[in-house]
Amino acid sequence: MTRVKICGLTRAEDVHAARAADAVGFVVASPESPREVGLERARTLADLATPFQVTYAVTVTEDPKVLETIVETVRPQALQLHGRVEPRVVEGLRRRNPALRFVLSRGVEHEAGVPEGFHALHLDARAEGGYGGTGRPLDLARAARIVERLAPTPVIVAGGLTPENVAAAVQTTGAYAVDVASGVESAPGRKDAARVRAFIAAARGAGA
Repeated sequence: MTRVKICGLTRAEDVHAARAADAVGFVVASPESPREVGLERARTLADLATPFQVTYAVTVTEDPKVLETIVETVRPQALQLHGRVEPRVVEGLRRRNPALRFVLSRGVEHEAGVPEGFHALHLDARAEGGYGGTGRPLDLARAARIVERLAPTPVIVAGGLTPENVAAAVQTTGAYAVDVASGVESAPGRKDAARVRAFIAAARGAGA
């Protein structure tokens, strides 16, 4: 069954709305994102996740000291990185928390494999020269080729996904998981509970 991550949660009610998801994500140290929350706020929200959910800290920072602070303060189970983080930095973070999982986020134009030390690849549509999380549609055909080439490495697809199109994305790419932020919102950073539930149901139904 396809896994589902609901990302960019900023309010307690949004975490509760996403309680049926497999993972929940909190954006930190990413000042250009409308979904950024402070580290202490991210920790408070992560504490609301169910015992069966994976909690993600999602960040664009490449600063080793900031990453250490994120890991120590938020205490996520997974760290989603968008920058060019050196392998030695990943290894240092792993020594601090051996159970921490690392997910690398890239655009589909970067068809390299997953670097050593990372457990999964997150594919997103990118702004020109920027990061993901834009809500732009992902090139599903290219994503499908990457999913096939990297198997059995888990690949998470994101970018322009909504309750209306996620089933097609699952069927086209065969991805391990799907990730959504803006596609289930009523306003930037504010999730629509009905759309969150519809997204989860559509993704799971397509990947059953």
